[in-house]
Amino acid sequence: MTNKKDVLKYIQITRENLEESCEGNYFSDDVAVKFDEQNGKINTVAFCICKQTAKDMAKGLNLYDGLKEEL
Repeated sequence: MTNKKDVLKYIQITRENLEESCEGNYFSDDVAVKFDEQNGKINTVAFCICKQTAKDMAKGLNLYDGLKEEL
């Protein structure tokens, strides 16, 4: 059985794979952050003060989801 510390040793995020690591079901639409449930439904999860913040938040949520799946 693999423990979480062993898995964390092999998760590496570099500048080269950062964009790929930030892809997922969260996306920004103007100042809104939305989640695509892949079944035809899209939920709004947040409203931000500007477009760049919404874009960055969607990337961060996708990165978090990806890391969570690895563990």
